[in-house]
Amino acid sequence: SSKEITIPSGLLGQDYTTAVNRLKAGGWTGQPQQKAQESDQAANTVLAVDPTEGSKIASDAAVTFTVAAAPNEVLVPANLVGMTEQKARDALSALGLEASVMPYYEAAKQDVGEVEQSEPAAGSSVPKNSTVTISVVNKNVNVPDVRNLDVQTATVKLESYGLKVEKALRPDPSRQPGTVANQNPVGSAAPRGSTVQIIVVAASQQTTSPTPTGDSGEPEETPSPEHTTPPASTTPPTSTTPTATATAGSGLGGLGLGGGRPGSG
Repeated sequence: SSKEITIPSGLLGQDYTTAVNRLKAGGWTGQPQQKAQESDQAANTVLAVDPTEGSKIASDAAVTFTVAAAPNEVLVPANLVGMTEQKARDALSALGLEASVMPYYEAAKQDVGEVEQSEPAAGSSVPKNSTVTISVVNKNVNVPDVRNLDVQTATVKLESYGLKVEKALRPDPSRQPGTVANQNPVGSAAPRGSTVQIIVVAASQQTTSPTPTGDSGEPEETPSPEHTTPPASTTPPTSTTPTATATAGSGLGGLGLGGGRPGSG
C-alpha cells in the first residue's frame, strides 16, 4: 500500500515543472494531469491544484494542475512521452495540433513504437494549429562506437541502446588491459536486441579466446599418426568347469533321534 503525503503549500504561482518537481521531492510518484486555462499570467504558471494544497493524498494518486495558457495557445500533453505513435497523434489532433513523426535511433527509455521525446517538450504552451515533432523509438538503433572505452563503460553504453554484448579476450601488449580494441558491427544500424561483439584486451595472465578464422594465416598442419596394425587376436583360454566341492551334510539319522514308542501296560 502506498504511503500518504501532504500536498505542499506555495505551488500556486510557480512554473508547472517546478511545482511537479516539488511534489516529487516530497515523495509523490503519481501521474501529473494538466488543464490549460486562458490567463494573463505567464504561460505554464500553476493557477490551481486538485486536490488542493494541504490535502493528504496517497503518494501515487493523480494530481491535476491547472496552468496558464495565453489566448489561442494550447499545452502539449504532459503524458505524451510513452504513448504509442497513434495515441500521440490523436492526443495532439484533439488539441488542434499537427504531429510530425521522426524515427528515433538512439538509446531509449521507451519501447519500440512509443514516443521518446517531443519538440516542443510535453507541457509546453504552443500556438493552436502549430506542429509538434514526436520522436518515435525505431526498431533499429545506431550502434555506438565503444572502441578504446573500458569494457564496463562499453557494456553499459551498448546495453542502454537495447543491444546484447558478446566479449572475446585478445592479448595486445600495446594497449591497456580491459579496454575495447575492436567491435562488430560499428558505425551502422542494427536491430535493438541484436548482439554486438567486442574484442577486449586481455591481461597477460588471462587465457585468450580462439582467434576467429582468417586472422592469422594458415593453421598449422598436424601430422597424422602412422597406421599401426592391430595385434593378432589371441584365442581365449578354454573355460574350465569348476569342480563342485561336496559339503559334508549333517544327517539327522546319525544322531539317533528315532523316538521309541512307550510300552503299553
